Amino acid sequence: MNEQLLLQNKEKYFTKEELNHKNYPEQQNIYYCLKSSISDPQKHPNRIIQTNIPDLDVIDNQIHTAKYNLLNFLPLYLFEQFSKLSNVYFLIIGLTQTIHDISNSDGKPVILIPLTIILTVTAIKDVYEDLNRHIYDEQENNKEIEIGQNNIFIKGKWRDLRIGNIIKVKKNEPLPSDLILLYSSDKKGKCYIETKNLDGETNLKIKTVPKQIKQIFKTPENIFENFSFAKYERPNHFLHQFQGSFALNCTEKGLIEVPLDPNAFILRGCTLQQTDFIIGLVAYTGNHTKIMLNSVKARPKMSSIQKQMNEEIILVFLVQIIICILCSLLCLVWELSHSLNFFQQKNYFKPFLVNYGMWMLLFSNFVPISLLVTLDMVKFFQAQGVIKDKEMASEDGLIKPQVQSSSLNEELGQIGYIFTDKTGTLTCNQLIFKSFQLEGIIYGNQDDGLEGFNDLNLQKNVNQGNLEQNQEDFFIFLSICNQIIVEKKNNQYIYNGCSPDDVCIADFALKLGGFQIQESDENGILVIQNIKTEKKYFYRILNIIEFSSQRKKMSIIFEDLEKKKIFLFSKGADCVIFQNLDKKNKINKNLKNLTQKYLNQCSQQGYRTLLLAKKTLQNYEYDNWQQKYTKALTLLDKSNIYIQYIYQQREEQIEKITSEIENNLILFASTAIEDKLQKNVPKTIRNLRLAGIQIWMLTGDKKETAINVGLLSAIIEKDYKILELDFQNDEDMQIVINKLNYVYKQAQIVKYIQKISLIITGQSLEFMTHQKQQEQTENLLNQFMVITQLVESVILCRVSPKQKRQIIDLFRAKMPKSKTLAIGDGANDVNMIIGAHVGVGIKGLEGQQAARASDFAICEFQQLNKLLLFYGREFYRKNSGIVLYNFYKNILLVLPQLFYGFFNGFSGQFLYDIWVFQLYNIVFTSAPIGIFAVYDKQFKCKFLKENPLFYWEGINNMMFNSRVFWKWFFMGAFQACILGILAVQIFEDQNYFSKLGFGNYLDLTGNFILSNVVFISNFSIFFFCKGANIFIFGSSFISVCLFYICLQTFQYKSTFLLFDRMILGQKEIFILGQIFLFGVCLLVQYTVLVLDGIYIYLYYILFIYKYILINIYIYIYYIILYIFIYINIFVFFFIILFFYIFNLIIYFFQTYIILKLLTMKRLEEQKQNNQ
Repeated sequence: MNEQLLLQNKEKYFTKEELNHKNYPEQQNIYYCLKSSISDPQKHPNRIIQTNIPDLDVIDNQIHTAKYNLLNFLPLYLFEQFSKLSNVYFLIIGLTQTIHDISNSDGKPVILIPLTIILTVTAIKDVYEDLNRHIYDEQENNKEIEIGQNNIFIKGKWRDLRIGNIIKVKKNEPLPSDLILLYSSDKKGKCYIETKNLDGETNLKIKTVPKQIKQIFKTPENIFENFSFAKYERPNHFLHQFQGSFALNCTEKGLIEVPLDPNAFILRGCTLQQTDFIIGLVAYTGNHTKIMLNSVKARPKMSSIQKQMNEEIILVFLVQIIICILCSLLCLVWELSHSLNFFQQKNYFKPFLVNYGMWMLLFSNFVPISLLVTLDMVKFFQAQGVIKDKEMASEDGLIKPQVQSSSLNEELGQIGYIFTDKTGTLTCNQLIFKSFQLEGIIYGNQDDGLEGFNDLNLQKNVNQGNLEQNQEDFFIFLSICNQIIVEKKNNQYIYNGCSPDDVCIADFALKLGGFQIQESDENGILVIQNIKTEKKYFYRILNIIEFSSQRKKMSIIFEDLEKKKIFLFSKGADCVIFQNLDKKNKINKNLKNLTQKYLNQCSQQGYRTLLLAKKTLQNYEYDNWQQKYTKALTLLDKSNIYIQYIYQQREEQIEKITSEIENNLILFASTAIEDKLQKNVPKTIRNLRLAGIQIWMLTGDKKETAINVGLLSAIIEKDYKILELDFQNDEDMQIVINKLNYVYKQAQIVKYIQKISLIITGQSLEFMTHQKQQEQTENLLNQFMVITQLVESVILCRVSPKQKRQIIDLFRAKMPKSKTLAIGDGANDVNMIIGAHVGVGIKGLEGQQAARASDFAICEFQQLNKLLLFYGREFYRKNSGIVLYNFYKNILLVLPQLFYGFFNGFSGQFLYDIWVFQLYNIVFTSAPIGIFAVYDKQFKCKFLKENPLFYWEGINNMMFNSRVFWKWFFMGAFQACILGILAVQIFEDQNYFSKLGFGNYLDLTGNFILSNVVFISNFSIFFFCKGANIFIFGSSFISVCLFYICLQTFQYKSTFLLFDRMILGQKEIFILGQIFLFGVCLLVQYTVLVLDGIYIYLYYILFIYKYILINIYIYIYYIILYIFIYINIFVFFFIILFFYIFNLIIYFFQTYIILKLLTMKRLEEQKQNNQ
């Protein structure tokens, strides 16, 4: 911070270290200006800013989400593309083609043509996506905002903001930056914030001006008149954390320091609601704001097919090297046996290298150049099909599915394990208050089958205003111990809140008990009115200790203004509240067993339960605690020049202090809330299990609730044997080992009689993963994983969000070949979703953090049925076919040159027209496989959902594995052998052509082979197709036609063109030879695929022996399907044969006439010569 900006107060209020403080890293260099504006926030110091003095040394408020600009596009794009080994490989091949000694293209790098086409297509796609980002950035940066200057607010642009600026945000306006709340038009210092753009939640949240700041900044002008500054943490990505302090000049007390917490901190992207305006201090700008630091980038996940493909590419490349070495050696042998001059040479290494280079160029297309771009484009269109599917959208059509990682499309077809959250994922997260227990008495009948709460006696007492004191206290407890926002519309109070539980219990207190929460006044007085008796209760809220996933409870400290006493109310999970009860209290001793019995009954119905507890605080007790709590909130490390906060110590200190006051509680009541299952959840889970997928449910609920929800959702069937692993953290190691062994033996015995479901608690998992000796941890986890393989389903209860991720990581480490899918709807599921092979988020009531962090986002759990069984299986089948087909057609293309080497002494002579050859992958064979991957369907969606056994093919990697890959590789090699050898025998008959007076030309043989390759490649696509599609047929026909057009266009002028040669006596040989080779190659391919199909059928019957009747049906269905397909293939073949015979007859007469004319011409020439 510049000293001149501190004005006259700098020496009075800042230490020497603070005067010299900089809000940016000290280690700068002359290239700093060229660095990205989102420099690493971890390298920044904590911040000190003076109010209304912008710090020009820190980045402005412009955001830059675009990847490229005019200056860096070309170098950055080329660097990204040539970081891929395949592109580097083809670039090297292109450079090698310029070496004349080994070039097969007359020194021209012709392979750069298809490479350039691929790079251009990818560049166009990247530019299109980046232009949209530029447009968004420009619109965002040029929005208007009122900025404080010279004690007034003037309009400015978002891009111009700096930390230290004072800004004014009006109602319904979005916030341009992260800011500290200093003033609100609301008399109570509150403002209402909508965070829909951050987390998808539409419930309003309250932000409050700290009390001391509100007392001094009574008007907006006071902010400009008083000297103040803020100290706070460096930029970080934690949305719900903020630590700092705000110092301001108080006339009476001098400089006072006020702790800042998330309640006074508002994030960029939020929208101001129901408040006329607020004034805030800009804390973070631009790419340092929390929403920008949390922007989710595409994670480097790779599908199993891609991983397998990369492994096979390495092996193919090794095969290529070996073949090139062998051919080079055979060429040397041929030269030694046929050339005396060559035999007399002393150095054979150079000729070997030249030959090796020539063969490497000949086989450069062993790796298909178009494979990656074809896969990317196909996956993009497949993703669009999912997004536009109306069945995958919500019932009202407003919420549509999202595909955020289309690179994982085929992974959806190989999922073996699903890890699912419960609340909001299997259930609707629409809560209904069912019953409660108050001081041992149960109100409401939790198993009456009726909707909502049902207790006529209590309802009668409420209507008559004759509530007992404890009943009245219960409704007041529900009304106070929550974090809801009260909105007043049309003289009615509407409740909103972050927690559905809070809204449910407060709404129950209003609708049944008649206790209405009214808005608190500017002094923080909360008013609750009994609308039946019109009696009002006044409370001053002193502290709110918020709920967190780790704490599993929330508490509120308040003063009853009528009784002049301070109370603490706490509500939370039973496992936490029970631990904080006063063990010596008689009420707790009497109620604990009754409460536990009530909780068990509610759990059997699948209800969510909460315990309510309270205590009375003495004034001195609260004052002492409040001093410690305030001190912990402003904990600083004075030894560091940058005043770094000791994050971990601070959190530990706060937790320790809150634990001091949240103890010795008196058990008061307990509640039961129903959360119904989503539509078709049991049917979906049964289908997925029949498909061979094991279901794991991970929930924070207690064991009994988890088991009941498991039964309702069909994760556990009624005839399942339930085995449990439940032990405490202080359990003896030998006892734990004995329990694991017992469960293992039980599972081994029972699995042959009935199916098993395993239940394990979070404490048990914690025990197994946190042993002092790593060897013990490994042994326990290995035993646990062995048990899980013997059961049908697993339920983990009482697990934290951290443990959800731990179980995913554990599973992936112990079962590396199995594919996992994690599905959830809340922020606590994000880590689990990110950790799985495939993450699926549900756009639910708990926000959209899970959906934004996922690879695929859906609206309901039941849509997982179609996403996996139909889309997943079809994507896996078709994308496997893309990879296999691309390698097959390239083997078919390059290997005829190997077998042709037996006739030319392995000289490395290039067989094809070089220009036509380079268009093979891009033009002649790319369209049919792309159309196949988008439009082909083996079965209808309804059939696959009703017959989930077909999904087993993906789980067992039956469509793409090393066996299948090398089957197609060697099938292509064998067909190439047929083409390479027989084509030479057909066209290299010198005697036949010499009789006609024409020489033999290499081009004709090569182009004859290439025409067969193009024809067979385009026809082979029908062996992958499982459904008739006119688009695939049409694209294959057009591809073949393009080949002949290009062949005629690009042939060298120094030789006879192919069609000229055909007319001059070789048409019959060309057509008959092509029919013969085409038929032989297809016969080979057909035989191999039929034998492989029989193998697959036998595998099905043997592997799924439990479903033998269903498999016989599948077997018969497959046979009928294949007969139908092969009949169509042979009909198509005979149509082509008839076409060729018809053409043969026509061209026979044409050729006969031409030969007659040539004969007559020669006779005339001989007659003239004789004369």
